[in-house]
Amino acid sequence: MNKLTITVNTHLIDKKKLTDRDYTNKEGKEVMVKELKLDVIPLKEKKLLKSGDTWKMIKVGFVIQSPTKEEKQAKTKMAIIGEVTEFESIKNEVAKEENSEFIPF
Repeated sequence: MNKLTITVNTHLIDKKKLTDRDYTNKEGKEVMVKELKLDVIPLKEKKLLKSGDTWKMIKVGFVIQSPTKEEKQAKTKMAIIGEVTEFESIKNEVAKEENSEFIPF
């Protein structure tokens, strides 16, 4: 499996969308967390950012803050606050290609 990395520009986050949630953990202790919902939107076409002999870094999507119910109804266009990149090792692909030419008989 390839590694995905999500990078977010925290200066672009709408702080009003941070929510507090209380819950009781397994030890019975009350815990309060501050959460931010984000959506990852995959690109229609992946974009090669960098590559080396045995690896590729590909842009595969972008990140937006999850729209509120009101924003969805108003069809508000959400600002892109980050991107999703995939790190792909091509060492295994090269080995598979070399082995695929091998006929055992």
